Amino acid sequence: MTELVADAHIHICKDDWRFGIDLVFTWDDLGQLFSTKKLEHAIVLPMISNTDDSLEVNKEFFTEATNFEFRNKIWPYYWPHPDAVDAQFAQENNIAGVKYHPSISQRKIDNAPDVIKLAQECNVPLLVHCGRNQMSRINFLLTAARKEPDVTYIAAHLGGLANELILDALNQIDNYEGLDNLYLDTSGCMNPKILSRAIEVMGPDRILWGTDLPFFDFEITRFVLERTGIEASAMNKILYENVVSIHN
Repeated sequence: MTELVADAHIHICKDDWRFGIDLVFTWDDLGQLFSTKKLEHAIVLPMISNTDDSLEVNKEFFTEATNFEFRNKIWPYYWPHPDAVDAQFAQENNIAGVKYHPSISQRKIDNAPDVIKLAQECNVPLLVHCGRNQMSRINFLLTAARKEPDVTYIAAHLGGLANELILDALNQIDNYEGLDNLYLDTSGCMNPKILSRAIEVMGPDRILWGTDLPFFDFEITRFVLERTGIEASAMNKILYENVVSIHN
């Protein structure tokens, strides 16, 4: 039986963006993952900077997503800046989810009400970057998740990206109650012991495997998950079943 795999965090980056090296991942690259059966589904995101017109970037992204050869295998997410949320665009394009990056937009998620409202109105998951920048710390996301229990939140990068921030995030989550609407994606975690701790805290039902392509490597990210040694049923949930369930 072929193992089903879904990636919960892929960016389309058609140029070197801001890094000056070949961190490029195109629709053709994504198509290759599908055609070679490495992936069955994926959350797919555009790439925006703090100076981009986010609506224009999303218009181009969704046009390309609509014409993508494997359109039925992707969940395209809308990524707006907080003052540029366009609900009509989101509804017309039948978005599968909303992406928010507090560091890039320089506004904390619990202070971005239009972004949260959009996820509520469209009844889609809200994927939030968590990381080193103070704006992206997990405590702001936890505040929002408790305040809006009807929104499904995905904390990217296990809620921290850096090892010490991930562990701090997991400690905070472990001390919270009423966070059944919170999931973590594994993108950026390169330590199987830390990933095992996340699975212990969240349970295998609320962890989503993700790569954050092209910023992390597909095969290495998969290897880290395998190194946790979790049982097959938990592996299937994390690799495929959980992310499918939140999009059905």
